[in-house]
Amino acid sequence: MCPHRPPRGLGAHGTYSPSPDRRTVAVLGEMKELGDTTKAANTDIGRLVGELGIDVLVTVGTTDEMTALADAARPASPLRIESADDPDVLLPLLNRLLKSGDMVLVKASKSVGLEKFANILHAEVPA
Repeated sequence: MCPHRPPRGLGAHGTYSPSPDRRTVAVLGEMKELGDTTKAANTDIGRLVGELGIDVLVTVGTTDEMTALADAARPASPLRIESADDPDVLLPLLNRLLKSGDMVLVKASKSVGLEKFANILHAEVPA
C-alpha cells in the first residue's frame, strides 16, 4: 500500500471522528510525490476534510493543487480556511490560530519541511 494515497480509508475505517470538546486543525502542504494524480488527489483530500468535520484547514503552498484542495473543502460549513504561502510564514499563523486543546494533523511531502512544525507542536504538549 502506498503511504501517499489520498486518505480515503480514514473515513471508511472510522479512525477519526470529530470531538465536540476540541477543534481539529489540518495543516496540509504539497504532496509532490503523487505525480500526475496530484490535483485530483488534493481535490479528494479537500472533500474528505469537509466530510470529516475538520474545523480549520491550513494550506501551505501556492500551487494549483493547494487551491484545488481548499476549493473542494470550502463547501463544508463552518470550516475555517487559512493559507500560508510557504513554511516560513506558517509558525506566526499557527501561533495566532491555535488554541489550547486543539488537535492538529500535519501532512505534506517531506521536501515541504512541515515536520519541524509537527515537532514544535509535539514538544509543547504536556506529557
